[in-house]
Amino acid sequence: QDGHDVYFSTGDDRDNGSIIDFLQKRKNVNLGQVSKQLRAWLPGAKRPDFKRPERPPVHAQAVTKDRAGVIQHWEQMQPYNGSYLTRERGIDPAIIREFDVKQDAHGNACFAHKDHSGITGWESKNNGFTGFAKGGDRRITWNRIDDFPLKKIVICEAAIDCMSYCQLGHEPGTGYMSTSGTQLNQEQREQLAGLLSKAAGMGAKIVLAMDNDAAGERMAAEIAQIAPQGAEMAREIPAHGKDWNDALRADLAAQAAQQLDRRLERDAPGLRM
Repeated sequence: QDGHDVYFSTGDDRDNGSIIDFLQKRKNVNLGQVSKQLRAWLPGAKRPDFKRPERPPVHAQAVTKDRAGVIQHWEQMQPYNGSYLTRERGIDPAIIREFDVKQDAHGNACFAHKDHSGITGWESKNNGFTGFAKGGDRRITWNRIDDFPLKKIVICEAAIDCMSYCQLGHEPGTGYMSTSGTQLNQEQREQLAGLLSKAAGMGAKIVLAMDNDAAGERMAAEIAQIAPQGAEMAREIPAHGKDWNDALRADLAAQAAQQLDRRLERDAPGLRM
């Protein structure tokens, strides 16, 4: 989000961070040695010779899924009460409760992925970290915060964007979906096709609320192809920033500035800059 890349391992939720962490955890070197190694990769530097290690061919192994374990683990997690979503993302605690966000043992915010049978896994988010439940399947997050007849479905790339869109202006009868990224797997495509067909049959509008960038446009086009022919659809992009959380934080900052101006005008008329 701030122009720096991070990494995480799908096999070890403790193995994540920046390129500095990556080198330290693999080569057991100090910061001075890390700096020396990275300096060779700076723009304009002569790149060191790099050759992928020779490895014998490895046959693909099927991934073992543990749905029962995933469901049990999810049910044991507590409701989210950390500061990442509220302080850093500006999400209202009431919205967090409505979206049934959980918290794992590491303090990460966890968002459930579901299919027609229930929980399939969850995405974990924190400052500089994104992960997915071990043994889980990436599907769709799906949330309703009221019981009005379904009138609109908002589809975002991330659950945090769904919550941000909701906070900026929820309309009764709106459902929220996210895909945890722009690369859809086959199961997600099939699930979206079924859900959007059902929603369109109910007369619900489909809002393609992906990020305001090239990847978001590609994803919006892909989902538009998945949606049933004749469905009412609209492409919406945030008024500020790349995604809906950028827009929410910009809106909150503007509100804070307005409140400050009002206090200054009330307490010291004529002195406001």
